[in-house]
Order: sequence, then structure tokens, then C-alpha cells
Amino acid sequence: RYWFRRRRFNLGILLGEVVVIDVDDDSAMSWVQEHSLDSTPMIAASPHGMHFYHQVQEPIRTQIKYLKLPLDIKATGYIVAPPSDLDSGESYTWLEGPVPKEQLPVVNIPKDPSNLVPNTWHEN
Repeated sequence: RYWFRRRRFNLGILLGEVVVIDVDDDSAMSWVQEHSLDSTPMIAASPHGMHFYHQVQEPIRTQIKYLKLPLDIKATGYIVAPPSDLDSGESYTWLEGPVPKEQLPVVNIPKDPSNLVPNTWHEN
């Protein structure tokens, strides 16, 4: 916390084994809920929506506007994380978590999203 008092720094979480389902509106949120991707112990509010954190067993590619929805699957690089603040004054906050990566649910991101079946993303 001392680090944040002196200067304005932000935090990032490295992606790869951890992926983020980045939801930007109600239609995307409905889709995420239909596929149970909102069931995770690590959720952040972003200035434009929500981030749902999961882990994957195999590396995947980042997919922007997944299924042409305002939903991104971020899997490479990093993602801005709480308690980061933007120049606009908006901030990222934890709604649940953070937790260690090992506590995140494992998801299987289909390579062909046209064959999606609800509730088949999480490993049992």
C-alpha cells in the first residue's frame, strides 16, 4: 500500500495460465452467465464492465469481440488489475478475491465457438 501512497502506479496481472473474461455490457454478461463463466472466486469491476478470472491448462489466444459480443477473452500479455486508477479518475476494484491461481476454476475455451454448449466450459 505504501507504493500507492507516494505515486500513482497501477498493477497488472500476467496472463497465460490465467485468462480473463472481459465483459463490457448486459448482452455479454447474459452470455457469460448462461455459460457459468461468472462462477469464479476472483472478479474485478473495471471502468466499463467486469473481469472474470479463470485458469487454463493449455495456452490459448486472446480473442476480441468473442462471438461478436462486447466480450473479450484475454489470454496473453497482461490485464490492469485493482486497485489501479485510470487518468479519467475511474478505477478497478475487487468484487471477489484476489485468490491464488490454483483456486481459479479451469475453463476450456473452444477453438470453434459456433459449437458451444452451455455449461461445458468448466472442467469437473
